[in-house]
Amino acid sequence: ALGSIIFSNPKNRFKLEQFLHPLIKEEIQRQAMILETKKEPYIIDIPLFFETKNYEIDEVVVVYAPLKLQRERVMARDGFSKEEADYRLNAQLSIEQKKAMSTYVIDNSFNIKDLEDEVEKFITYIRRKYANNQI
Repeated sequence: ALGSIIFSNPKNRFKLEQFLHPLIKEEIQRQAMILETKKEPYIIDIPLFFETKNYEIDEVVVVYAPLKLQRERVMARDGFSKEEADYRLNAQLSIEQKKAMSTYVIDNSFNIKDLEDEVEKFITYIRRKYANNQI
């Protein structure tokens, strides 16, 4: 019900984001500081990273699937109509824009086995890049 209110009305979504985003950023920074102090690597999941432009992060990973497939998956997972799925997907930058702006892309266009292979490639990439740190 909240999603219907938020995604069908940009003013409502804006109000909610103005309230939540500072709290979320504060918690991300708190947890990141702890891990940085321990010199531990970490990944932050920020769904509206590109849209908010609110984080000083150099390397960005995007999990990619084409828009049509995203829509199908949202509809199947959440039982949404095409219109409801599009409200949610259109509230973000297009996946193609995100893909172009990212440092690394994990392709989620196929099946779970292919996704697992993509994640393994990413883990290998990270291990090589940060070989001096323990991961």
